[in-house]
Amino acid sequence: MILDADIALLLPSYPVWHQRQSHPVGHLYANTKNTVGILDLGGGSTQITFLPKLRKTVENSPGVDFVARFEVFNASHQLYSHSYLGNGLMTGRLGTLGALGAEGLEWRLFSSACLPNKFSEEWSFGGLHYHLRGAPDGNGGYKACYQEVLKMVKGVIHQPPELRDGTTFYAFSYYFDRAVDAGLIDGMHGGSLEVRDFKKRAKEGE
Repeated sequence: MILDADIALLLPSYPVWHQRQSHPVGHLYANTKNTVGILDLGGGSTQITFLPKLRKTVENSPGVDFVARFEVFNASHQLYSHSYLGNGLMTGRLGTLGALGAEGLEWRLFSSACLPNKFSEEWSFGGLHYHLRGAPDGNGGYKACYQEVLKMVKGVIHQPPELRDGTTFYAFSYYFDRAVDAGLIDGMHGGSLEVRDFKKRAKEGE
């Protein structure tokens, strides 16, 4: 999920986020500025929730399933909240490989520029087994991989314009795990980073 926003990563053991509760910091008043967004990346889907600062963010949302309405203290509130089913870490990988929902897995070989050129292994997810390899022409690497992944999210992931000015998010689950694996944050203490840090580290890994 590509967002022009700062990401603050918490430890998975932090009780509020561990219980998968999505509460902005401070009181839920529409005019409050002391709020943060939530990003959750699971295996099968990814979720985003934040309190909009601009009315047009709600008005221009793609559909009713992007807005959660509720009442607290006799006042109505609206959150921008959506779950992208099929865009989790694991299903996203399968979609990039062209393997999501594919048949004949016992004889099919799936390749991707996101895998090392000489990569050749079996990968399991959801009780199914997939035979994977790197790009057969050897043209792997960041640019080719980026184009493959872009096809999965372009036109699917909605990017509210107000986030382009910089918004702080708490990100957890696989966002945390991948940041630790990439050496961007400490596995015990967590840390803060920007989306561009993931991009920079991906390019360094070529």
